[in-house]
This record gives sequence, C-alpha cells and structure tokens, in this order.
Amino acid sequence: MNRIPLYKVHMPDSILGPLKETLFSGYITMGPRVKEFEKEFGQWIGNNRVSMVNSCTSALTLALYQSGVQKGTNVVSTPMTCVATNTPIKNLQADIRFADVHADNGNIDASTIEEQITDDTKAIMVVHWAGVPCDLNAVHAVAKKHGLPVIEDAAHTLGGFYDGKKIGNHSDFVCFSFQAIKHINTIDGGALFCKNEEEYQRSKRLRWFGLDRDEERNAIAGYKTMKEPGFKMNMSDVSAAMGLEQLKYLDEIVSKHKSNAKILRQELSGVVDCMAVPPKADPAYWIFTILVNSEKRKEIARKLDEAGIDANTSHMRNDIYEPLSTPLDYPGLNSFSSRMLNIPCGWWVNPDELNHVIKSIKEAVK
Repeated sequence: MNRIPLYKVHMPDSILGPLKETLFSGYITMGPRVKEFEKEFGQWIGNNRVSMVNSCTSALTLALYQSGVQKGTNVVSTPMTCVATNTPIKNLQADIRFADVHADNGNIDASTIEEQITDDTKAIMVVHWAGVPCDLNAVHAVAKKHGLPVIEDAAHTLGGFYDGKKIGNHSDFVCFSFQAIKHINTIDGGALFCKNEEEYQRSKRLRWFGLDRDEERNAIAGYKTMKEPGFKMNMSDVSAAMGLEQLKYLDEIVSKHKSNAKILRQELSGVVDCMAVPPKADPAYWIFTILVNSEKRKEIARKLDEAGIDANTSHMRNDIYEPLSTPLDYPGLNSFSSRMLNIPCGWWVNPDELNHVIKSIKEAVK
C-alpha cells in the first residue's frame, strides 16, 4: 500500500485544455476568466458578491482593511489557526486580542470573546478548524451587541454548511482559499465574499490599486475614478481558468471528504475522541481531527508514520509566535492544542486505505 498523505494537490488532466487556451489568449491577467469564475463560484456558494484575489491572506487583509483595522485598533481573533489568519492584522499595524477556543473542537469560544472587546476593537475573526464550522450564531450575537463585523477565515470549509446555508452566506466578510492543498486550487488564490453591496464594490476596487475596473476606460487617459488607494491583490485569468475547471469536480470532492469523515467518526467512536461538531454545523472536513492523550500523541503519530500514514498537527497555536502574542494560559487552547492530531480523510483516500487508517489508529492508541 502506498503512503497515505494528509494533503494532496487536486490537478485533473482536463485542466490542460482551458489552461493552454488562456495562456495563449493574449489575456492572462485579470479579465474575462476571472469574471466567469466569480459568477460560477458565486452561484455555487449562493452569494454573488464575490471578489477573486491572489490568496486567502489577501482576502483577509481586504476584509480587515475594510473593517477599519489600522494602527491603534485591535481585532479579537482565535489563536488556534494557521498564522496566515493573524499575520494580516499585524501587517495592518493593529493588535490581536485572542479569545479562547473550545477544548473539544478548537473553534473560537464565543463566551470568551466579549471580555477581549475594547473601545478600539474593529472586528471579530473566526476560523472553522479542519472544516468544522464554528458556532456562528453565538459569535454573531456578541458581534451584534457591540456593533462589530465578523470575518470568517473559511480556508478549511469550502462546501461546509451552517444553519442550512453554505458557508459564505452568514457574516460580513467570508474568505476562502484556493491554495495548492485545499479542496480545489488555482495553485494559489482566494475569494472574498461580502454581505453588503457597498463593501463588495469597494473590495473590487481595493484589489486593483483602488481603481474601478468596471467603469468605461478612456483609451488615452486610463481609469478616471479612484476613491481611495488600494492594493495589488487581483487574481489572474490563468488562475481563474484553473479554478473554473476545478469547480466541476468540487461537489464530488466535498462529498468524498464528508463520506470518509463519517466512516472515521463511526469507526473511531469509543477509541479516540473525534472533533465535536456544533448542532447546526455540517462540516466540509478538509482534514479530520482526533483528540488523543497528550502524553502519547508523539508516540501515536510515530506509529502512524511507521504504518505509512501522515498525521500531524497542521498548525500551531499562534500565541507561541512572539510577533503575534505573548504565551497564553487558556484552558480550552491548552487542552485542544496538546491533544489534537490530524489524519487524512480527503478525496484521494480509497476504502482500503481508510480501513488501514482506522485499524492503525486502533493499534496505535492501545
């Protein structure tokens, strides 16, 4: 049996045709393919207010910037995530105030958000760890009370649902990733969904220097309108061509992740603790997180490695990074970060391999 990776790049042969066509079309930067990808992906999510950008980090940066995050302000965020969630806050010269996370799933604990809010707080940032949506209703209740926007880092959650709606339809800003090892990829890329039409139009300008690409261009003078200076964060037509082809496989990919995760949850019940799912959440399961004895985690990971299975923590708690925070002593964070271990559940894991993963975990935790 071949080694079973935790992540795998999805790159179908069918992508070569549209990619070659775009490469030699004479239009390889942001153009018609980007618009088409925005339309198709927006329809898939159920929200047409989407701006394609060059990474999820750029999408997060725009969401923060549009929320008024700057020097002298702060953002309440989660420490249990990839550093890509929180570095944009520091890059905008703002401070991070970390809330705690739930010990049983690593997602932000809404009951600990309010104590971190100050007069200088501009936004609340949440992450859906491993593709399991956090308790958005609880987060939104706190945000509404304090008049704050909610930004979702949904890099892990493409195809997930909360309260009957796909992730991408709930909060003020929702950011997706098309990085190489996500559900689908454009090699690298991202999408920013906005709830408000004004902020959506603003995001389209800000990703391209602050210029309105939709206004009629004067061939001599160029674009005439700039309401504010922006960034260079647009997606290219080359990336969009890849995204459009990848999108054809997305339903099948998400379905496979979910079905594998369902089997893992059933077969590992009573063997290890599996990441808890909030009542209204339907996860996308980018990866599958189990919770093991913290003192045995390294040994369990080693045994899985010897069995040909990749298993690791994926991301480290962000308070260990000096530029982001001082070390925190949060009960939920301490528990989850010391116990969690991620195992493969993706589209590439066939039934025999999944059975091997299950059998190997049962052996490893004895």
